[in-house]
Amino acid sequence: MSKKVMSPKFCLQLVLDSRFANILKIMLLSFDSCFEKISPAATSKEAWSILCNSHRGIKKTIRVRLQVLRGEFEMLHMNENESISEYFDRTLTIVNQMRRYGDNMESLQVIEMILRSLSPKFK
Repeated sequence: MSKKVMSPKFCLQLVLDSRFANILKIMLLSFDSCFEKISPAATSKEAWSILCNSHRGIKKTIRVRLQVLRGEFEMLHMNENESISEYFDRTLTIVNQMRRYGDNMESLQVIEMILRSLSPKFK
């Protein structure tokens, strides 16, 4: 019987692939759809490739969502029966969503917009 000798580099790659695959599978257990996508992958490279391909449209989606949020922000006006705190909360909700998507809106811009769009009884 002859024993097959594997190179140390090949052994290391097998260990790293299995460790990465196991860690990735554990992390994604709660995300069934992602796990279902990568479960047939035999190596970490395959899993990564599957995830990259499945998330290709995300940048465009983020760009479109930011455009919608910017439009909402620009069109904000305080309602007649709305308190300042309610209006401020509504504005900050939109601003925080924009920041989550990568917009770097300055606080000064937000304050200026709030002051410009207050109802006439507060001006």
